[in-house]
Amino acid sequence: MIGNYNFFERFLHKIVLKNNILSNFLFDIEKYLFLQKEHTNYLSIFITGLARSGSTSLLNSFYNTNKFASLTYKDMPFIIAPNLWNKINFRLNKKYSQRAHNDNIYINYESPEAFEEVFWKKILKEKYILKENLISHNLSEIELNQFKYFINLVLRCKNLNYYVSKNNNNILRIKALSNNLNNALFIVLFRDPINQSNSLLNQHLKFIDLQNKNNFIEDYMNMLGHYEFGNNHKRVKFKENYIHNNFNNLDYWIEIWYKTYSHLFLNYNKKNVYFICYEDLCKNTNIYLKRKLKDFDVFENITFTSMFNKNQFYKKTNGLLEKKSYELYEKMKNI
Repeated sequence: MIGNYNFFERFLHKIVLKNNILSNFLFDIEKYLFLQKEHTNYLSIFITGLARSGSTSLLNSFYNTNKFASLTYKDMPFIIAPNLWNKINFRLNKKYSQRAHNDNIYINYESPEAFEEVFWKKILKEKYILKENLISHNLSEIELNQFKYFINLVLRCKNLNYYVSKNNNNILRIKALSNNLNNALFIVLFRDPINQSNSLLNQHLKFIDLQNKNNFIEDYMNMLGHYEFGNNHKRVKFKENYIHNNFNNLDYWIEIWYKTYSHLFLNYNKKNVYFICYEDLCKNTNIYLKRKLKDFDVFENITFTSMFNKNQFYKKTNGLLEKKSYELYEKMKNI
């Protein structure tokens, strides 16, 4: 999709997504025009975790039920004002193309994607984005209320009652969100440590090549708050420092896997945070999700799209970091 943007579309993305004054103005106009009555009776689902865990496929599984509202490519670049943009945006191109990851996931303008972070970059003024890291943070009551307004605006735009988003960066604020959002559930998706780490490494190298050939791709990922891999890669950081610093070494990515999921495992809200195993999810997506999310009646009459396990066989090295990661993997599976 990135490669399909013409000169005007790229220029429009930069004007809208890089201008905080314009973003604030658009958000205020959007609220004034379309937030006349706040919608409170809705369910929100937040899919998060490290990238390459199957989160896009899971997002599509929810979205394809036609019951969940989510931001789509059609909402770009006016993510912050979806209703206003919907009034003047008449893009009807439904032709599918494989996304830049080259992972056999095909998208068009109607496809959902991880655009929610555009809101957080604006509302938090990018204070959590450092030179080399993304840091965990709390949220004020004002920021949480603004997020509720934003969800309401997306629901109104899509004319639906349930909201679903995929946002890897929500692991940085999951404590504040899970403790303060009513009728919300959080899915922490995780995958076999070596497979997920290898996938992160491969995508990192792939996006470095793509970004070196096309500067707009790196610019685009920065504008969206996507720092998972590529030249603009930033590690998520909680309290402990990292030991491994070589991007090209698998241990670098395994360490990110271990520290991230250790933090989530030790600090998760047991009331509304659910750990979902990619491998188990792929065995029978529909049954597994309904069993895991049995406390929510809304899922009883929904059939989810099946997911396919794309894991490869990787020989384990039995290193200490790897061993600790697999021990954690088993603990998360058994929650």
